[in-house]
Amino acid sequence: MYQLNVYSFCIPIYIIIPQLASFISVWLRILTTAERTVSVVWPFKISQIFSKKNCMIIIACMSLSFLALTSSAGICSEYNEPKPYLCSIRGNVFCRYYFNNVYQILKSVFGSWLPSLVGLCLNIVFIIFLKRISNKRKNITKKATTTKDSTKNTNKERQITIMILTISILFLVLTLPYSLFELIRKFLEPKMFNQIIPVDKVRIFQRATLLLIDLNHSTNFFFYILTAERFRIQLVNVFMFWKKNTNVQIRKTQVTAIDT
Repeated sequence: MYQLNVYSFCIPIYIIIPQLASFISVWLRILTTAERTVSVVWPFKISQIFSKKNCMIIIACMSLSFLALTSSAGICSEYNEPKPYLCSIRGNVFCRYYFNNVYQILKSVFGSWLPSLVGLCLNIVFIIFLKRISNKRKNITKKATTTKDSTKNTNKERQITIMILTISILFLVLTLPYSLFELIRKFLEPKMFNQIIPVDKVRIFQRATLLLIDLNHSTNFFFYILTAERFRIQLVNVFMFWKKNTNVQIRKTQVTAIDT
């Protein structure tokens, strides 16, 4: 009987799929933060800039670009029979140079350095304009009486703001250690780098910073649940789809009964 060797698919399992998912997860968060920042800075242009069509185009281009990047690393890798749990780099000089130097820099730039910098800038702009808007609202509410609709909208916006800020700050806290580690490692001389971090501790420190990034990806879902009421409601609707269908059927029968 033929037995499938999972390790023979080391390139998609260990290189392409997890790294592609990591890139997309990071940049979807940056895209969400950018959307929220634009809604605060240019509230009347948000529907044009972040329309459904534009978002689909951005996500598709982003996914294809990162797929091409991770696939280039997969092309330079091969299945290693003596060590089946590892993907080895191909023997030619180009693959070794590209994978060990060019790809590692691109991976650090698009997976950590650039999103951390963009996320930090967006959050600073977001907080500054949010503070201005909150001060204006306080002045307006002092002069006019508040209605139920306005308070509901304010509460919803506050929940979304708390969610975005919590997830963005968490992202920065958990990804900055890896960003700083890779920056120091790439731009300092080996002797100076070893003075900061001993040689025997480099691998441990790298694994620890990568663990923080994985923790960032794995805790996203739970922070969305904790900080966003609308997300909790939609999650309940997804898992209680049969109840939703029965409610729709009851409403239809009531409507038909009224018509007859």
